[in-house]
Amino acid sequence: MPSRPRSDTDLVSTARETAVLAARHAEQADTRRRLPAEVADAVVGAGFARHFVPARHGGAAGTATDLLHAVAALAEGCTSAAWCGSVIAGAARMGAYLPERGQEELWAAGPDTAVVGALVPRGTATPVAGGWRVTGEWASTSAVDFSDWALVCALVPRDGAQVPWFLALPRTDYRVVDTWHPVGMRGTGSNTLVVDNVLVPAHRGFCRDAMLQGRSVGSDARCHTAPLRLLSGLLFSAPALGSARAALHAWAG
Repeated sequence: MPSRPRSDTDLVSTARETAVLAARHAEQADTRRRLPAEVADAVVGAGFARHFVPARHGGAAGTATDLLHAVAALAEGCTSAAWCGSVIAGAARMGAYLPERGQEELWAAGPDTAVVGALVPRGTATPVAGGWRVTGEWASTSAVDFSDWALVCALVPRDGAQVPWFLALPRTDYRVVDTWHPVGMRGTGSNTLVVDNVLVPAHRGFCRDAMLQGRSVGSDARCHTAPLRLLSGLLFSAPALGSARAALHAWAG
């Protein structure tokens, strides 16, 4: 496993180290339809999980530029590993929109907590005293097999409307169903995350509009105040950039 980055710019160098390991296991990831544990640990250890974590929680509060270069570098070794690295970085950024108490719980074990995100509102959240009762299934949740927490989107009744709301759940509150059998991107382990009538306290939720508009809680770092649409394209395109570079290098010899 590469050494942990001392700053956000070190993420690029640790990503290059991780790419060497990931390349050796790329065929295995494709066959097993998920990252091998050694590679998943290395992706987290390289600094992807902490890259967008607020500084007050021990994270790098890093830049989008460095993440772009790091994800692309990792994709030159294994596109699936790079996709997972980008996913856990982006999902951790979402944690900055939780109320402060929710953030403290999310990163209680440290900034290298592997968070995944389920962005489509496929679940329901019923208001109860102190929070919500959440039920739902979120297909295609990348990196879920090695996740520690998840932020899932559910519809919450507010003022007569159904409002998309993100809810943070620890690994003990959801299960993973093996449903990932695609032609491509097999190594991402994008299985189905299932939640069965779980109580989620109010401090572990936030309105999706806050993330769309960049209204973070307790952090004025640009990675948190930027509206989602400024970053989402980068998160999804960076693995393709590195993969294309690897293909070009292989073709050119």
